[in-house]
Amino acid sequence: MRDLRRLRFNLATFAEAVGCPLAPWQADSLALERRTTVIVAPRQTGKSRSLAVLALHRAFAHAAHRVLVVSAGEDASRRLLAEAANLATRSPLLAGSVVDENAGLLVLSNGSEVRSVPASERQVRGWAVDLLIVDEAAQCDDSLLLGAAIPTTAARPDARIVLAGSPGASVGAFYDFATSDSPDVASFTWRRDDARWLSADAIEQARAHLPPALFTREFEGEFAEVGDEKVIPREWIEQARRRGLDPGPLVLAADIARRPDGDETVVMALRGGVAHVEWAMRGADLMQTAGRLANLKRSTGAPLYLDAIGLGWGVFDRLREQGIAVTPFTSRTGRRTSACCPPPATSTARLPCSTATTSRRKGSQPCLWTLPGGSQWEVAQQEAERQTAVKRKWCEARGIRYIVHVDPLPRQFS
Repeated sequence: MRDLRRLRFNLATFAEAVGCPLAPWQADSLALERRTTVIVAPRQTGKSRSLAVLALHRAFAHAAHRVLVVSAGEDASRRLLAEAANLATRSPLLAGSVVDENAGLLVLSNGSEVRSVPASERQVRGWAVDLLIVDEAAQCDDSLLLGAAIPTTAARPDARIVLAGSPGASVGAFYDFATSDSPDVASFTWRRDDARWLSADAIEQARAHLPPALFTREFEGEFAEVGDEKVIPREWIEQARRRGLDPGPLVLAADIARRPDGDETVVMALRGGVAHVEWAMRGADLMQTAGRLANLKRSTGAPLYLDAIGLGWGVFDRLREQGIAVTPFTSRTGRRTSACCPPPATSTARLPCSTATTSRRKGSQPCLWTLPGGSQWEVAQQEAERQTAVKRKWCEARGIRYIVHVDPLPRQFS
């Protein structure tokens, strides 16, 4: 009986019993002595594995316990739950306790459940849980984290929240929790040097190939300002957000991205010649993006322009399917040729760039399309002086004057 009690109340003992021992610094930081625990961890320091053990331990130790695991992507959420399920079925301690196991749910014989969902408001809302675990919390949208995930614990006074992930830039909800001095928040930073299984050669290769700020975040486990991997300094963006839009017709423009570790999906609002970042998100689900754009279009009634190249066409098709009026265009950067969809003849909008993300690339210079009657349509294009003969021919065939506007791009965001 004493051994069973120790297994229930000691995470390190439980982890060893199920064949997945934790390092002392891992187990100590997951004691959950306060309502919210923050784990800031470099890559490959055993974060997801430790969270799987924690989720399984809480389900084992407390009858009818509800554990919700939220991950930045669907694949990540399934991997974490699969690891917990694998531990349970392989361990003699728990093998007979697993009564149900599928891709998103693990149920134990004591009535406890471990449920895993991707970071989607539709998937997260509606649950009431005793333990909320958010993996890669820095990659989750702040509105989802604060407005959907954390409220799942509101109805349980003794509920616990674990926010874990590699750090991002020094902004956002994850950063705010990690640096909070609230008595309800305990923050732990795992160190790369403590993870003795990491290869020194692999780390040095990453140091040589990654931008300094990205290496600091991913392998040093420290919050760092955006570095060489971005072009527009964060202070410019914050200034643009604080700056009000002048009166005039509103125009919306969107550039679509998908990979969590790649570019951002960015939606710009343009009014009176001033660009404002309406919202930006990395790793956004395409259907979620289409839904937000549809709501924005319906609420504002403003014309919507969508960079339709690549992933953008999927969002474009979804919007058209919902009856949302959207104008597509395509744009490529560098030396590659492109065929831009012509803007409407009645358009009077000045778009500062093909879309917001394109405007953040190095060396971008705006290209100004001037249509008969004075209406203008601006598309950001890298190395404008090297436009291809294909595009020039396209303009000439339609009677459109092609003008390169060479003012530095940052002026439009200052």
